[in-house]
Amino acid sequence: MLAHCEGTSSTLASDSVAWFAGVKRFDMIGQKSPVHIRDTAMTLDAVNASYFLGQERLEAHKNVVTVNRKTGRCCVAQSDVLSRRQGCARHARHVRIGSTNHRLPRDADSGGGEPYIIVADRVRFKGTTGCGAAGR
Repeated sequence: MLAHCEGTSSTLASDSVAWFAGVKRFDMIGQKSPVHIRDTAMTLDAVNASYFLGQERLEAHKNVVTVNRKTGRCCVAQSDVLSRRQGCARHARHVRIGSTNHRLPRDADSGGGEPYIIVADRVRFKGTTGCGAAGR
C-alpha cells in the first residue's frame, strides 16, 4: 500500500493496512518490509504503526527509527508515540519506550564535533515534530 495525505507531501507505505471506522484508526503493518512514513519534517520506519485521526496521534511499534530531516537527529526505539494538539506542530509530544537510543548532532554554534548519544529506557520530548527537537 502506498498513500499520501491530501494536500501535503506526506507518504505512507506498508505491506498491509486496516481501517477501523468506529475509533477512526488507521493501522499499517509491515510483514516483509517495514512501514515507511515520510514527510517534510521527518522519516519514520517501524514494523507496525497506527494513526488515530481524531487525536492526531501516531503510535509506531517494533524497531522504530525516526530521523528529523532538518537537524539529522536520529532516534531508535521499540515504541514511539507522537501526539500533537490538533493542527499545531509546536505542541508535539514524543514518548519513546524500550531501549531507546538517540543520536543528536551538535550544531555549528557549539563547534560541531561528535554527536551526543543518549541511551535510556524511556524518553519524553516536548516541542516541534521530528526527533526530539526541544526536548524536556
